[in-house]
Amino acid sequence: MGRVFTATLPVDDHAAEHGWNQWLDDDEQARAGRFVVLADRQAFRAAHALRRAMVTAVLGCAPADVRFTVDQPGGKPRLVGEGGLDVSLSHCRGAVACVVGEGCRVGIDVERSDRPFPPEVLAMITAPAELPWAAERAVPLWTLKEALTKAVGWGLAIDFTSLSLAPDPWRADSLPPQFAGAAWRLRQWSPYPGIQAALAVGKAVTDESILAP
Repeated sequence: MGRVFTATLPVDDHAAEHGWNQWLDDDEQARAGRFVVLADRQAFRAAHALRRAMVTAVLGCAPADVRFTVDQPGGKPRLVGEGGLDVSLSHCRGAVACVVGEGCRVGIDVERSDRPFPPEVLAMITAPAELPWAAERAVPLWTLKEALTKAVGWGLAIDFTSLSLAPDPWRADSLPPQFAGAAWRLRQWSPYPGIQAALAVGKAVTDESILAP
């Protein structure tokens, strides 16, 4: 399946920013500076610093050699010149997460456990088969669907009700065409008190390591 590296990092409002700044390029520095709220600015810087640090560790290169691009506005950032690696990051107030995958598609999401999901919002993310339990597991359900859609680079452009998941253990029962051709593995956990994280990994179904029992 190839290697998959995940990392999470707790972030508080009083953490020193200078240690992260050295990992950011000029564009990331500028984007971070546009956040008005300190907690959001901290999380953005920490997430992007973590992403570059993980990629440099995997590739054994200098931070300045790690460059990202997007193929279209709002698209998933990809590494320049490294088609075999896929990268995803996420941040919320209090924590950040990143995943680097070799030879597979990866998506990660992190969210506060106390995020509210009013009935009208829950209805927008819940597939019919999930209705009996979705209200009790709204945050895990949301983070898993976020991780899945980020893995294929579509994000919120995909109708979340078209993704049907099942818990215990978490798995994908039904997915839309954007996910075809890959076997998907899901993981959901709490890296820190009050924080929920989710990971989605997709590998081509022709890979014998996926098809083997």
